[in-house]
Amino acid sequence: MSFLPISNSNSNGNSDSCTGPPSDNVGNALQAAISAFSSLVSLSSSGPSCGPDAATAATAASANSPPSSWSTMPPPSSPAGLASFSLTHVQYERADVLGRPLALASLAPIFLVVAYTTLAVSSRDLATLWMFAGQLANEGLNAVIKVWIGQPRPTAFLGRGHGMPSSHAQFMWFFAVYLGLYTAYRLQFKYGLLWKPLIVAGLTTFAAVVSYSRVHLFYHTAEQVVAGSLLGSLTGAGWFVAVDRLLFPLSERVRLADGPLGSLLLLRDTRAVGNLLRAQRDWALSAGHQSRKGSKGSHGSKPKTE
Repeated sequence: MSFLPISNSNSNGNSDSCTGPPSDNVGNALQAAISAFSSLVSLSSSGPSCGPDAATAATAASANSPPSSWSTMPPPSSPAGLASFSLTHVQYERADVLGRPLALASLAPIFLVVAYTTLAVSSRDLATLWMFAGQLANEGLNAVIKVWIGQPRPTAFLGRGHGMPSSHAQFMWFFAVYLGLYTAYRLQFKYGLLWKPLIVAGLTTFAAVVSYSRVHLFYHTAEQVVAGSLLGSLTGAGWFVAVDRLLFPLSERVRLADGPLGSLLLLRDTRAVGNLLRAQRDWALSAGHQSRKGSKGSHGSKPKTE
């Protein structure tokens, strides 16, 4: 049995662990074996101590060693070479009680994009598709205006790119205004006088909290957030009018939902349904009743005899 690292004695008689192999003569080999045994005892009691040169050599060997994962890149040697995915990276003060909840609130646009995509793929409803298209156009407009104005953020190391206007505020107020107008003028509820104001108030509060989070976390100034909020509100209202007065009539004229393209992509226009959730529930209940009735009929019928 052999133990690593093997150590031998230097010319002064002191034990020097982490040096090269012993010489070929028997005396040095015996002395190296004794030194190795003493090093083993010292390692088991107090741990290895190889000096700064050995630590440097170990670090260099670790950096040059092949990665243990599937990656073809070597492992990072320091945090300086690492980059952060800033789209979901939000920083806040440790001592701030509101820091964590407001940081989560500032991720709302990411969650909404996921919700948009899920609804667009699963429902194929024109109302959702037109709203999602307007939301993406709103983001493109924000990017152009930011470059045009070129105003920096209040904190240089928080956020990337320019700060005027706030894209979070513009995103959220477009969402709140458009969906609020669609709720007020298009959706139908059994208790509409109660539910519609509550939904609009909830959307407004949601957008206001996300907008405030950008100022509280020092990613934007108050002016940048106000500018983004106003621009998002105007864009949301304008897009609602454009969809209601132009795009939906154009969709009917070209038979977008019930034409060949709509049949291929399974598009649908649910504006006339009113309360889509209730209509889908009633359809599911009716289909379930018919299925159970047909199942009972098939089991209760007697087989014909020839």
